[in-house]
Amino acid sequence: MLPPRPPLFFGYVKVELLARHPHRWGWRVFKDEGDFAVFSSEPLFCSAEAAWSDGHQVLAMLERGETVEGLRAMMQIR
Repeated sequence: MLPPRPPLFFGYVKVELLARHPHRWGWRVFKDEGDFAVFSSEPLFCSAEAAWSDGHQVLAMLERGETVEGLRAMMQIR
């Protein structure tokens, strides 16, 4: 049995309040090496929990090595 493959992307998700009224939340994915966002949410979310969940799905996609085009297609569907 082969050992599990290490992630292809190392980063973290940050959720932020982007609009005060009505409350709208967004997420950004950062690489571990720097303070610049590599992806951010296009749709805004009504709760921080929804933004957190969606941001972590994107991070998991990046860790699996999925392409940017696939990520953009997924974000347009949501």
